[in-house]
Amino acid sequence: MFMPDFPDFLHPHGEKEENEMDDNAMQKMHRYWVLNGLRQSKENLQNDYDKKDNNRAEYSRQLRYLRLQIVWHYVKNTFLFPLWFIRILTPSFFKGTPNIWTNLKQIFTKKEFHPLRMAMLSWFAFSYLLVQGGMYYFRHAPRAEAATFTYFQTSWSGGGFRSYEYA
Repeated sequence: MFMPDFPDFLHPHGEKEENEMDDNAMQKMHRYWVLNGLRQSKENLQNDYDKKDNNRAEYSRQLRYLRLQIVWHYVKNTFLFPLWFIRILTPSFFKGTPNIWTNLKQIFTKKEFHPLRMAMLSWFAFSYLLVQGGMYYFRHAPRAEAATFTYFQTSWSGGGFRSYEYA
């Protein structure tokens, strides 16, 4: 009787372990690490100023540079956020080489897909005619009369049930 080797079955050779980070994840974390490093450098510079030789011009130049870099990264990331958000929301079938656009191009150009194209065309025509027929029917339908056969309802503002009138 064949018994699969479960550790090899669950983690085939050549695949990464769960706790390993790939380059893509490291690239995504790069912005965080840059900002964190700039903030830590600014904090260290402010803490070490008392211990140094009090070169005020050099200290203020370095502090101004770090503040400018931090503000620049925040502004840049603020304006890039919509692009990142759209990239996150983009479904996977729009990405990569065999994506939806290459598949549609093959369906529209290859000879093998001619029956599928004809079926889709007839389905679109049927749906269009069904919608148009429904609109024609409801546009030319007879008006609904009330119980007196003389009153025609033209609006839906009938009010509601008011309990204080019947009490």
